[in-house]
Amino acid sequence: MNAENDILKVVLVEDDKALQLEIQKLMSHYPEFELVGFFSSTKEGVKFLNESHVDFVLLSIRFPDFDGYQLLYTANKTHPMFYSASNIMRVTSILDYSVIDFVRKPIKASRFEKAINRALEKLKSENDDQRQDEECTQIMHFPIGKCMIPINLNHICFIESLGNYVKICGEKKVAIVSLSTQKVMDMLPSSQFMRVHRSFIVNENRVISCDNKEVTLCTRTVPVGISYRQSIREKLEIGE
Repeated sequence: MNAENDILKVVLVEDDKALQLEIQKLMSHYPEFELVGFFSSTKEGVKFLNESHVDFVLLSIRFPDFDGYQLLYTANKTHPMFYSASNIMRVTSILDYSVIDFVRKPIKASRFEKAINRALEKLKSENDDQRQDEECTQIMHFPIGKCMIPINLNHICFIESLGNYVKICGEKKVAIVSLSTQKVMDMLPSSQFMRVHRSFIVNENRVISCDNKEVTLCTRTVPVGISYRQSIREKLEIGE
């Protein structure tokens, strides 16, 4: 799903032309959403969903050519927002799917607004959960004294060797860890950290500038070892 600040792509599948126009008019009041396709046939809707990315599907249940439940099955990896025929009993049949809301026909603007707000709330909740998951994956535990202390890798600027220990330096905090430099390097994700000297590991995301002699970071400058110059150039795509 798109990030919160992106325009959310919506597909409308409805065989009633008048209702199509009504939904399009209602959607025009919500700049967060872009109606990227509207179809009278569920077969057309299925084809579009198989070929395109969308964030939400507005779907009617019954069609002459195809059952809306089959489209719902196809769209189960998206986040459909349902509206249906006037038969409210059909709601119980859709609860097992990824359904945000049910809007009964004829559609009222106030009820449609509630469905839109529910969709936005669901999106915000999912984005918050995703951010928390990403933050958790960036946490690594290091031995400090007799304890294992969690440190967010994104907060690390550089790591300095102190013999059998290393000093993990952030913008504001420093931690002395009872591990060797190589051991720490083996633990860290190579996509984010690189060794620039036998005594220094740097967080690539904190590098401000770099040349053959030194790396400038957010908090200080660290030396570049001769044997590391080539690998640094390749990783940071620095010219000779």
